[in-house]
Amino acid sequence: MEHPEIDQNYLQELFVYSDGNLIWKNTSGRHNCAGKVAGRLTPYGYVSVEVNGKPHQAHRLIWVYHNGNTDFYIDHINGIRSDNRIENLRPCTKTQNAHNRKKCKRNSTGVKGIRLRSDSGKFEARITLNKKRVVLGSYENLEFAELVVIMAREKYHGDFANHG
Repeated sequence: MEHPEIDQNYLQELFVYSDGNLIWKNTSGRHNCAGKVAGRLTPYGYVSVEVNGKPHQAHRLIWVYHNGNTDFYIDHINGIRSDNRIENLRPCTKTQNAHNRKKCKRNSTGVKGIRLRSDSGKFEARITLNKKRVVLGSYENLEFAELVVIMAREKYHGDFANHG
């Protein structure tokens, strides 16, 4: 957590957790907040909750609420940034969190990890491994290139493999 004064006990004094939401308890100084869901949706799709005048990502607060402080990344298993149910959250490294990303919006082939090479007209399959882009080969057939990249992702990214 960014602010050491916000620990598990403090969060449990402020909130009740319910199905991925933090609900304000009846706290002094809060006008008509008791019983209301804390936070707001950011333009990036995360829920942000203000505690002691500072914004915090709700998924990190919920993790601390249940498990205590954390110095690692928190991954949304299903990739939905606003789905903060505790069963959808898991600790991870920065690299594992990146592996669980969805397909880029600018992807023109419709398949994560595949690009159409303009010089050869072939489909190039790529994954990221140890923070480096690894080319798995170029293929005439998009479906075969997709199969190659899916198999590599499952082998090297494990539980954090996200195919799109």
